[in-house]
Amino acid sequence: MHFTIQQLATFYVCYTIASALVQALPAPNGNQWYNTLYKFLSILISDFKSYAASIPQPVPVVTTSAGKITTTEVPVQK
Repeated sequence: MHFTIQQLATFYVCYTIASALVQALPAPNGNQWYNTLYKFLSILISDFKSYAASIPQPVPVVTTSAGKITTTEVPVQK
């Protein structure tokens, strides 16, 4: 899988917003439906964290040619 910087940035922003929303929820209060929703959202967000960790980080490749430096991001191959 190859992701662009824009896709990674979008994923990071969406994850950060979703994580903040779950953390802003009040603690479970004994209501069965709310407790279920709270646990579901917490698990969903923690699963995104493990998925994000599995995405290979781009590795910068620097080449020089006639005094000109070019940097290209290449994904890590596993």
